[in-house]
Amino acid sequence: MSACLSVLFDSSSGAPSRGPGVFAAAPDSFSCGLLQDLERKAFFDNAILRGSALYQPCIEGLHGLTRTTPPKDYDVLVNFGRYDQFRREQARWGGNKPASDPSFLIDYLRLFRVIKNPEVRFAVPPDRDGRYFVNIGGVYRGRPVDLMVENLPHTLENTAQRSPDAPITGMAMDSGGRIAVHPLFNAHARALVYDPAAVGLDPAECQARFAKLSAKFPGLRLAEPEPPPTSAIWCRPHP
Repeated sequence: MSACLSVLFDSSSGAPSRGPGVFAAAPDSFSCGLLQDLERKAFFDNAILRGSALYQPCIEGLHGLTRTTPPKDYDVLVNFGRYDQFRREQARWGGNKPASDPSFLIDYLRLFRVIKNPEVRFAVPPDRDGRYFVNIGGVYRGRPVDLMVENLPHTLENTAQRSPDAPITGMAMDSGGRIAVHPLFNAHARALVYDPAAVGLDPAECQARFAKLSAKFPGLRLAEPEPPPTSAIWCRPHP
């Protein structure tokens, strides 16, 4: 485990992990089932849940709030891993699309039928290093899923660190039910602080996001900006 992150709950052991600020409940079976099916039935690697479907129940539980609406969707990040089986099936109809082609992913998902009604929302073609992203919307067991496929490896730890717009949204869960959080998540979740500057974003550009989160978490406040550094020169008074 990275030194900059904390694991709040490990479902494999059936109990919260040791450490300060442990308050997460056991991961729900729907989320774990989604991640496990993406890995075992659709042959993706490193399926990781992130977003409000994960962090919102934890914050609500911490402050005694009750969710009145179900998650808008389930935001999942995956790596394109073991797709040799699809290549064999694809050869039957003479296709030979590269994996970075968004229509390849649609064919792929239709074949394995884990995500229903898949549609490409946006795609970033391979750059000079060969890295690419494809975002696909679809449905899993009647609930909406937002699937982000990337070809460069990611981990539970670095997803929790790099994905959020503020530490209070920095949470990620893998298919085994392990949850990792941003190093400031515990403190900011308890204090209901939204601090995009802590992850390198301009607070002025995150006002709409702050307003949306404020509707979910009454009492949420925007972090005060850090004062600019000052340098003082002490001069001995003239006699």
